[in-house]
Amino acid sequence: MNLHFLKLFSTTVLLFLCMSFAQAADINKPIIAVAPDKELCKGSDGFIPIPKKSKKISFKYLMAVIDKKLGKKCKLNGIYLGGRIEDGELEHIKLAYKLLNNRRNPTTIGANTIWLNSPGGLIHEAMKIGDFIAEKRMKAIITLNGKCFSSCVFIYAAAKTRSGIGDVGIHRPFANEISAESLSYSKYLSQYNKITPVLKDYFAKYGVSPSIVDVMNITPSDNIKILTREERKGFGLGFQNIAAKEHNKARTIQLCGKKYYDLHLRFHATIKSCRNKMKLNTFSASDAGNPCWEIARIAMPQYIEEFDKCKTLKEINQKTRANK
Repeated sequence: MNLHFLKLFSTTVLLFLCMSFAQAADINKPIIAVAPDKELCKGSDGFIPIPKKSKKISFKYLMAVIDKKLGKKCKLNGIYLGGRIEDGELEHIKLAYKLLNNRRNPTTIGANTIWLNSPGGLIHEAMKIGDFIAEKRMKAIITLNGKCFSSCVFIYAAAKTRSGIGDVGIHRPFANEISAESLSYSKYLSQYNKITPVLKDYFAKYGVSPSIVDVMNITPSDNIKILTREERKGFGLGFQNIAAKEHNKARTIQLCGKKYYDLHLRFHATIKSCRNKMKLNTFSASDAGNPCWEIARIAMPQYIEEFDKCKTLKEINQKTRANK
């Protein structure tokens, strides 16, 4: 186990502990924040919340505050979303992401991560946040002892990868976005039924089985069905977002060619086989200093050259798209 892995592991533990502070606070209180790097931000003692309901708060202002209080070398380790999901949260997420994008620490697990600990809230806002983090190809991690319930699951589903120690829970969407007061029961059901295909379409586009909505609909909104790891995987809510994976495959083949993609698969299959034989864990096997990488490089020297070419093509493509 080398120093790079030890640093990554210790940073991950610190991040989980940092994120878990919200457990002691009101779980329903909405909070959007960015997580400062403990090593690079002097005097850091937790999150940097994104202030709400203030016209003077801007990206430039927050950057200046971080520079002054935590130092110009301060880097960030992701975005934190906690408490209930309310109207307008997306705009705060966008501001937090702008800060992260300008101050991210690319060497940590939080480099492009949204940390979740939410009991849910407004479905339409959660879906908009989900679409945004999908566009930014963010990872989602549920905090230590945290939860992602109800509408939070829509955000979790959209992430490029999904993980965490906390619980994932679903129930029948509480239709507080439908005015039951002014509707008869039959009209209320009619309006409610219009929601179901919208929710199913949303999950389906992120590679999650639409059948999860059927399970939601038979679970009373006062209850929570905690999904087991097996159930998450069965619904397509496991670590890998299949839609993101397929998009990356299509993009790689389009930019770098099918021959390179096949070479890429063989290279990583060699690493996986080596890892299994040497009984190495996932973290150390993914470390560039691990012997399995060296074995794969020796076995397939042409891959590294082709990988660098493909990486350059992807970077050019990304810059071109960003300038449009």
